[in-house]
Amino acid sequence: MRAMHLAEPELQFGDGRNHVDPRVGLSDYGPSDLGTPEAPKSVRLGLLGERQDVASCLEWITNAMSGLHRKESPYRNLFRAFPVCDEYGPLRCDFRIVDSLVHPIPRKDITSALNLAEPESTIQLSRLFADHLRAMSESASADVILCIKPAGMAASPDTVRSRREPRSPEFHDLLKAKAMGASTHTQVITETLWTGKKTAKRGSSSPAQDAATRAWNLFPALYYKAGGTPWRLPRSATELMTCFVGISFYETLGRESLHTSVAQVFNERGDGVVVRGGPAKISKQGRQPFLDESAAHDLLIAALQRYRDTHLTSPARIVVHKTSRFRQEEVAGLRSAADEQSISVTDMVWIQRGSTYRLFRSGDHPPLRGTALETAADELTVYTNGMVPWYGTYPGMYVPSPIALRMEDVETSPAELAAEVLALTKMNWNNSSLDGREPITIHTARRVGTILRHLTEHDAVQSRYSYFM
Repeated sequence: MRAMHLAEPELQFGDGRNHVDPRVGLSDYGPSDLGTPEAPKSVRLGLLGERQDVASCLEWITNAMSGLHRKESPYRNLFRAFPVCDEYGPLRCDFRIVDSLVHPIPRKDITSALNLAEPESTIQLSRLFADHLRAMSESASADVILCIKPAGMAASPDTVRSRREPRSPEFHDLLKAKAMGASTHTQVITETLWTGKKTAKRGSSSPAQDAATRAWNLFPALYYKAGGTPWRLPRSATELMTCFVGISFYETLGRESLHTSVAQVFNERGDGVVVRGGPAKISKQGRQPFLDESAAHDLLIAALQRYRDTHLTSPARIVVHKTSRFRQEEVAGLRSAADEQSISVTDMVWIQRGSTYRLFRSGDHPPLRGTALETAADELTVYTNGMVPWYGTYPGMYVPSPIALRMEDVETSPAELAAEVLALTKMNWNNSSLDGREPITIHTARRVGTILRHLTEHDAVQSRYSYFM
């Protein structure tokens, strides 16, 4: 065994300037697409929800756009004030609430849906919101419509109707699925945004993030959905252009079949594109999902085609991250697809949410983020959470748990692949902290699957990941 520490990865912002912290990078240098034709100059926002929620949300967003103070704390880098949102702000554009797109839903319609039993209540509410979204998109144009999840749903526990039926659907997932054909970007929010309190399953409240941090998490996501790129991974001129592909699996609603979902991250820009795969299988030993050789081949060919459609070129290298162990037929199918497309380097990494190994430091602090333990020539345990030197503390609430990387078929060194995974944990634009747990490839692939399961093979599916987040 051998322990090592991976340096905190930097991100790239405006004018090619780098920093480890998204909030500092945006404040000092602006978004990575600053000065390009694609960078939004203004983001038009709409609001949809119950009348009182819309009024409260509108007030909070208006205040946030005027700037918010940092939380008082001895850890100055952990909390940062949110600057004014204008052409000189962190995203170098202004955000505007469009009056004609501030759309209250009658309280009686929401109450009627809330009074239904689950899962019909969530289904009816998502249908109600989707109908209003379609009407709003026909009457005026918005870059993003903020959909406020009704407060009464937050206190409802998840229900499991039987061992063979899934839990009640999530409002976020159902709404995203039903709004997919409307081609409208949405951002699902809750009253936590303006109250600063999380509502637990039993109706109790607990403190949420401070107001400035909530704004830091919201506005980069809105900027991305409007077509911008808040930050990206740096790439030197000598590095190969790399395409990262995440493969995960989801069950159809009735659990009749198992399908794959792919969230493809376009090289260092992190602009995700969704490719829906075909049916998967379950291994007899270990009960793990996998693809046969033909399905694996076709999936990667489709992902590479989407890449070329966007970049008008092919990558020189592909990195495949998967949520289950690679089987030989999968490796063969992915390899043959890469060879057909003349890909120079192909790396395949199995990423597990947990590890059987734990590391401990002297003193009161957990291991540093980036701590890695080489347990075998092809296995690494990596702490993506932990003590963050830039923050001067461990920002989590619980004992951090590492993830495990299994190098199944690789041409790049395990340390380099682990460093890439660490960097990709910072590419979630719904979270401005620098210590995400999973790489964006796996995070998005899992997220996409929870939405795709509510769509049939004949339903329209947007290709850009921004419609799913």
